[in-house]
Amino acid sequence: MKTWLKLIGSAKSPITEWEKDYVGFRKTGKPSIRTGDHMFLYAPGGRRIFALAEAVSDPERDPNYNPNEHGSCRWRLDVHYLFNFPVASGILVSDISSKRDLTKSISQKSHVRLLPEESQSAREKLEEHIRVVDSDSSPVVFPDEIDAPDTYWEGASRRVTVNSYERDPAARRACIAHFGTACKACNFDFSTIYGELGKDFTHVHHTRPLSEVRAGYTVDPLCDLIPVCPNCHAMLHKTSPPLTIAQLQERLHDAIKSA
Repeated sequence: MKTWLKLIGSAKSPITEWEKDYVGFRKTGKPSIRTGDHMFLYAPGGRRIFALAEAVSDPERDPNYNPNEHGSCRWRLDVHYLFNFPVASGILVSDISSKRDLTKSISQKSHVRLLPEESQSAREKLEEHIRVVDSDSSPVVFPDEIDAPDTYWEGASRRVTVNSYERDPAARRACIAHFGTACKACNFDFSTIYGELGKDFTHVHHTRPLSEVRAGYTVDPLCDLIPVCPNCHAMLHKTSPPLTIAQLQERLHDAIKSA
């Protein structure tokens, strides 16, 4: 698998978001991207990387190509999104660790192959951005329930926004129904402290990193999800990769002993 930085739109015709299930290429030659490759989508108008997409087809001639139409693309390939923010909520390309000027490189081509360290830096920055969203999550910002009586789909090709991203509330309820709402790291229970106000409130921690999730992944609410309080949830994500529940409990016990 190769990873690319892919230009979407232009500085003269900036985009604010990109929800299409494909990306296009204006160049004459066939693009080098192939099925299974990953692309960080870059909007030059805001100089931001706003999405991570996986190619689900090889490039094909676009039947709608019109040489007389500005912006018309000769090639296209289908994608599904691992992350997809509005452009204004993306990460600055200058934040990516690189020994070259990526802004200059992508301005000369429609797509450039990223070095492994550049790809890792971009992914970490996006995941850090998502963890900030995740740490603020609560039941009121989860997306509408998905009809799935026995299985739960996580990480599918849905657009990620600043306020919510793919989280199946049915899987969350199944997790809480099994484990309860008490934090599995520190045992804090909101209903015990706050009564009715705190009833059913908790965060749900995904023990499998989102970077490993692909479309069609079936999440097991009893193995992949665990209820935690917001404080422990934030501490779990203070490291990359996140701490395990056992590792966080060990740090809690050490802190209590040294207090």
